[in-house]
Amino acid sequence: MFKKSQKKPVIIGLILVAVTSFAVWLIYTNEPVAEKDGATKRSAMLVNVMSAQKSQYSPTVNAMGEVVAARQVALRPRVTGTVKAVSDKFVPGNILQKGEWLVKLDSEDYELALQRAQSNLIQAQSMVDIEMGEQDIAKNDLATLDRDVPDKNRALILRKPQLNQVKADLQAAEVAVREAELALERTTIEMPFTGQIMSQDVNLGSQLSPSDVIANIIGTSRYWIETAVPSSQLKWLATSLESSEQDGSSAIITNESAWGKNVTRTGQVKEVIATLDTQTRMATVLVEVADPLLTNRQADSTSSNQPFAPLIAGSYVQVQLPAVTLENVFRIPITYLRKGDTVWLAQSQQLNVQEVSVIYRDDRYAYVDKGISAGDKIITTNLAAVRDGAAVRIEQDSASASKADNQVMQAKGSD
Repeated sequence: MFKKSQKKPVIIGLILVAVTSFAVWLIYTNEPVAEKDGATKRSAMLVNVMSAQKSQYSPTVNAMGEVVAARQVALRPRVTGTVKAVSDKFVPGNILQKGEWLVKLDSEDYELALQRAQSNLIQAQSMVDIEMGEQDIAKNDLATLDRDVPDKNRALILRKPQLNQVKADLQAAEVAVREAELALERTTIEMPFTGQIMSQDVNLGSQLSPSDVIANIIGTSRYWIETAVPSSQLKWLATSLESSEQDGSSAIITNESAWGKNVTRTGQVKEVIATLDTQTRMATVLVEVADPLLTNRQADSTSSNQPFAPLIAGSYVQVQLPAVTLENVFRIPITYLRKGDTVWLAQSQQLNVQEVSVIYRDDRYAYVDKGISAGDKIITTNLAAVRDGAAVRIEQDSASASKADNQVMQAKGSD
């Protein structure tokens, strides 16, 4: 049992606990509730748009291609002989004109052979002259005969077999002279066409035969670019297997790693090779480029200030091939074509996710024939969250796809 003096502090403590608990309960039960003013309202997203415009466009088929020489040869001598002289210009990398000499062989044997052939020709000509005199005698002998002579005997009397023989000998002697002249000419080995020396495989004193390679040469007047194109893209090419009369369509060539940005060359589409590559199953389109090494650049004053952009055989370049013209289509920068071939339209201050029909697309544009109408406002702003029917406010309206595309390119450049 507690004594009376001990009960008093306990009672006071219990009272304090009760009062404190009541105060805490009173504070929490009377805490003000925060209310969201206009919680159901959503702010409209600020967007830029471009106006859809229907027109006629000429897109491109983009492809990679390897540069190859249109003309190349492993040069070999046509006669045997010892190398007597080598041109100072006969150096790998040099560009020489057609007819410039590279190597001269020892020609003494061929000069003697020509003299021998010429002597034989003179002798054969003399035999013809002698026989012509015999022909006159034979005709007189035949005229003295006072009787008919059979045709067979007549030919013998007139020495026709002898005449044919000397004429044949004369012709053979003339051929022998021409052969000797050609052999002598071929002791001087010349450039077969204007081109670049890729390798020099002989030197002074080398003994050559027609099986030996003197040099590897590639023509510099034109190169080919063998571009690889998926077979499904062939139908879009302006030059196709069925329309060879359109041969010569222009193609744009770029090589940013070698030439830098915004530097291009122009080529002509020549042929679509009608077989697929056995490994890649891609079609090959042949593009021809004139003066690939720009050897005529210095002579052309109009091109002196243009960037130097030579094509190097064996290099890989990007090629924009001309595609067929598309009529009555919308051209949309590819960055504004959204997932699932859709575009975002701003209609009545709301965002509308619209599915479109894309008939063709390249690296920069998508070409649409169905799903949108002229004047539709295509949203060009990239939004983090998109909901059909979301409220939008238009900040800027681009006049065309080209202007919108330029804005995208400028934005990328600033990055």
